Amino acid sequence: MECTKEVSSRLDAMFLLDAFVPSIGDLADLTKQKYLFEVRRFVEFLDCQGKDSPASIDTKTVDRYMAKLATSSLTRRSVMVAASALRRYVKFLVEMEALEASVEVDFTSKASSNKLPKVLSKSRLESVLDQDRSPLVTQEQEVALARDLAMAELLYGAGLRVSELVGLDLADLDRRTLVVTVLGKGSKVRRVPYSKKAEQALSCYLVGPRAELLAGKPQTEALFLGTHGKRIDQRQVRRSLVKLGLGGSAHALRHSYATHMLDAGADIRTVGELLGHVELSTTQIYTHVSKERLMAVYGSSHPRG
Repeated sequence: MECTKEVSSRLDAMFLLDAFVPSIGDLADLTKQKYLFEVRRFVEFLDCQGKDSPASIDTKTVDRYMAKLATSSLTRRSVMVAASALRRYVKFLVEMEALEASVEVDFTSKASSNKLPKVLSKSRLESVLDQDRSPLVTQEQEVALARDLAMAELLYGAGLRVSELVGLDLADLDRRTLVVTVLGKGSKVRRVPYSKKAEQALSCYLVGPRAELLAGKPQTEALFLGTHGKRIDQRQVRRSLVKLGLGGSAHALRHSYATHMLDAGADIRTVGELLGHVELSTTQIYTHVSKERLMAVYGSSHPRG
């Protein structure tokens, strides 16, 4: 946003920038210039958000701004400078009693969030998930493999969090439409399509291996079971992924899902909804990993759809 002198003066007065400048008099001249520049940029953002006074600043707004910077083309150092400047500005506003001291802003984590998520390549996923692992030594190994492949395909095929995966019940799968009902963060329920490859893996697991895991044990509606016939836990899922050769991070599969969908041209807002993101800025980090920009929808764009 470019400001005229009149707009700049108006914002300076509205957000107490004239009083803020003397408060940073202890800093070196170059640092003062940088801080003032960053605070003015933040104030312009506030103006665009319809904020008209320091009292209107809240944690959510500042977090959104820092996420915007972290996913921009700015270097990590530049974002950290902006974070330092805003930290000083908020402290000044609190001291002036223009802002509630209860407003908490975690600048550090937001400024560091431009670290790109780990993403597995399509070729790596295909080589691992389609690998011929027969014959296995024991029936127990075959049962575990069927379950582990089903979990990996569903994590990647629907972009699930590991906590969402382990919470699934049999009734959460609509195998006719290939849609899974997920209980996400904040107890929010969403319905997510999953891939045909995931359905094939689920069929292999549900046709026999799940019953073998449950044999002689109390019945349960849990979709994925551990070796004792109870609902599998997150630690067991990570161990299973390691055995498959996918590393111990279930979240890497979720990151890969998002990135590969965007690579194929899926709309960022749609991907955000599928992932269960509340803020668009949370999804935008994946646009920095995504390089191919083709046009498609979920059914044709997902690599294993």
